[in-house]
Amino acid sequence: MGEIPPVSIVCLAMNGYDCDPKKLADLDLVYQFLDCCSDLIEMTRSMGKPYVFKHRGKVPEVWGVSGFILGRPLAQISIHTFPEKRYLLLNIFSIEDFAYSKAITYAAEVFDIARYEHHILNRVRKSEEEPPSTPDEAA
Repeated sequence: MGEIPPVSIVCLAMNGYDCDPKKLADLDLVYQFLDCCSDLIEMTRSMGKPYVFKHRGKVPEVWGVSGFILGRPLAQISIHTFPEKRYLLLNIFSIEDFAYSKAITYAAEVFDIARYEHHILNRVRKSEEEPPSTPDEAA
């Protein structure tokens, strides 16, 4: 087996609070958001169009819309909305740099996000000489 080269993955994790619940419940709007956001951050798509669906939790107020779109090489945008909680989760990752500030601004505009928090993570795949940690090492 050949050596797996180190790979750097940039991840945006965003939580949106006090969003417009009608917008969070709108399947078409979530679809449009994913469709436009992938173009905005110049993500090359590996699947043609976003996949969007309604989800339901174990309790009635935990429902919403989820969706994702896959890109290449190794990229993804996913969103999960919770209208009753006026809350959304947005995650984007890619091995190519992307304009995460554009994605944050666009999400805030589309869903009328009153406040948000976000984190940018840089995940690096170690080389074969440095194998990943085991669960026992993390404890």
